[in-house]
Amino acid sequence: MNEVRFNLEDNGKIFVKGYYLDKYPSLKKENYPTVLIIPGGGFKAIPEREAEQVCLAFLNAGYNAFYVRYHIYEDLNKAVMPQPVIDTAKAVKYLRDHAEEFNMSDDLTLIGFSIGGEIVAQYNGRYVEDWLQNKVSATKEELAPSRVILGYPVTNFSEGFPKTDELMATITDDVEAGYSANYIGEHTKPTFIWTTWDDNIVPSMNTISYAKALNEKGIPSEIHMFDHGLHGMSLATTQTCMKQDNHLATWFKLCLEWMERN
Repeated sequence: MNEVRFNLEDNGKIFVKGYYLDKYPSLKKENYPTVLIIPGGGFKAIPEREAEQVCLAFLNAGYNAFYVRYHIYEDLNKAVMPQPVIDTAKAVKYLRDHAEEFNMSDDLTLIGFSIGGEIVAQYNGRYVEDWLQNKVSATKEELAPSRVILGYPVTNFSEGFPKTDELMATITDDVEAGYSANYIGEHTKPTFIWTTWDDNIVPSMNTISYAKALNEKGIPSEIHMFDHGLHGMSLATTQTCMKQDNHLATWFKLCLEWMERN
């Protein structure tokens, strides 16, 4: 196992950190699938400790695993979106460019939690757009993920998050642009979503409406709506939340099985 961190901007605030596996030629393991995690935090902070635990879980499952420390409000002092989408594209481009160094195969999964789900859902629709490709000097093939995973995601700024106009102003000055379903197209990659019915921060309707849009566009998807669980449960283990929830934690196993099939 190797730990690495690389900056996406010269100031060192915006970076990618994670782990990649060693080559084992005797076991015919030289290049590995990779996950890139976009944490939540409501654009107020990045929960790096939680992101690292998710990285380690995927690492133990045989994946290289990285997370992005993207721009939040305090970095810009203005509406944040779509800068985190650009940060994600920069991270994807860097990983693609250094695939040999990090023992990466072409298989790259993007994973977004909470507001990170909004970033990933938008990215999954917008990586084909010229403006984004131009921002990071990349082609759509270089930016394309293999699939995406969304955990208790925000997907529509009109579905209960953000809850105040003041918070909305820190996120976007274009509410309509926050409707991720607008960007779904033939290019959108297979999507796994999980959330809880009674999420107390991001209403589950964000998942329901986005899943409906994916279905209408014919995008292969798998959706898990658990009966109960607070927002931000992450792996639902003692490493990532206050109280372990063994039922909710099954999302991870289900996710790994889905990734193998898609």
